[in-house]
Amino acid sequence: ITVADTPVAGASSPGDNVADAASVRGEGDDTANTSDASSVGHETAKHPVPSAAAQQTAITTVREKFADLYAIAGNPAGAGQLAVTLLARAGDESDSALQYMMLFDAQKMAISAGRIETFLAAVEAMHQAYRIDKVRYQGAGVFRIAKGLQTDDDRKKFYELTQPMVDEFVALDRYTEAEAMIDLLGDLAAKLRDTEARREMGRRRLEVKKSAEAFAKYEAALAKLKQDPDNPAANLAAGGYLAWERGDWEAGLPYLKKSEEETIRTAATLDSLSPGTAPEQANLGDLWWKLADDRRLAGDYELPLKRRGAVWYEKALPGLEGAVKEMAEKRLRELNGKDEQVASTPEAKEYRAILDNRDKQFSTTGAWKEFEGGYRGNIQFTYAGGEEAVASWRFTNVPSGEYRVFVTWVEHARNRSTAVPFTVENGRKVIGREQFNQLRPPRADIVVEGRPFQTLGDVVRVTDQTVTVAVSNAAAPGAVVADAVAIVRVK
Repeated sequence: ITVADTPVAGASSPGDNVADAASVRGEGDDTANTSDASSVGHETAKHPVPSAAAQQTAITTVREKFADLYAIAGNPAGAGQLAVTLLARAGDESDSALQYMMLFDAQKMAISAGRIETFLAAVEAMHQAYRIDKVRYQGAGVFRIAKGLQTDDDRKKFYELTQPMVDEFVALDRYTEAEAMIDLLGDLAAKLRDTEARREMGRRRLEVKKSAEAFAKYEAALAKLKQDPDNPAANLAAGGYLAWERGDWEAGLPYLKKSEEETIRTAATLDSLSPGTAPEQANLGDLWWKLADDRRLAGDYELPLKRRGAVWYEKALPGLEGAVKEMAEKRLRELNGKDEQVASTPEAKEYRAILDNRDKQFSTTGAWKEFEGGYRGNIQFTYAGGEEAVASWRFTNVPSGEYRVFVTWVEHARNRSTAVPFTVENGRKVIGREQFNQLRPPRADIVVEGRPFQTLGDVVRVTDQTVTVAVSNAAAPGAVVADAVAIVRVK
């Protein structure tokens, strides 16, 4: 049976020349970058790609086991049925090679059937279980499916499901693939006559180009540092990329401490020492803010520098008073683009409540870890996939009425999930749900103590006195952050 090309360039139809397919794919080549040590452990817990010989034996077994479905896989409907079946049954298979080939053929059949959702699910399942280069699998298959889209409904569905891939590729420094995806999505937007989507892709194209140029400079700086580890200019370039472009301050600060600019060296050195008193923290916030206002030093990175200053202002606020406190609060409001806090909004005058991840009404199941940052200086995080992990904020004695729910998180340009699922329950009934891309900061729909909170879904009707907001790791790959939730009565 000959069907569409395999998801990986160079491989052939099911069972034919599997050894060549394996050599193209490589083994253990998932090169995702992250600064979190726990993600490295998650990666090593995966299976290696089975050997070519094991794949050859496994595909024969899979074909025999599902012979009736392979017999009808020559048309899109049959291929789609086979893809869904293989994907569903792969999770029950204990043999690594058999599971791998079931997922491999599920991808191929999904491409043949033009089923983008099944294809992406099969790639994700393989990525969770095996050390593969997910970008290569996604890219080739997505472009083949795009060629066969016939209706506007298919194009809209494809656009919605594949748009997050741009952020995933950028997070992995795969800029060539990200630019190719943007071009593909831009073409789809043009066919849909969606002006806003075309404008969005144009904006993303400029962002990716800028990030690609910054990454090239970072790689050049690392090459120079191999020869001269104390080179001030190279340390500034490397540290600036990690901290300002990527938001990975932990990785960037050691470089910035060797910067050629004295003000940056001073701020980075103090930051590394993690000052513990409010005056010291406010002073450090002032240093980063001053750097942000210096166009010669900050360049295009004013916002990330001010965000770093805001981290220290938020830590310092409880211990500040007088003019110093007023200045910190003013700068936090300025950063988030609003001059009012939740407490002064019309909705808050009747009822509002905020729960943080350190409050008693917050609970978790599964593996979560604490980390500094975010609302009131602390967040919890886990990773997508694996054992189920859920974090919940439980509001009690909530008056009946209509409410808006707001959530916040700490973004990270490299390792966050692009599709983090939140749900809202009233009693035992789900009344709201939405997924968020935590690679990007939350939109400042409201601001609480200097932190932006983004609306979760639409206005919800509360009839039971208990409202529970939950986030889980049933998400796209990456870290999932649980920070704080606010509910505000609107009627």
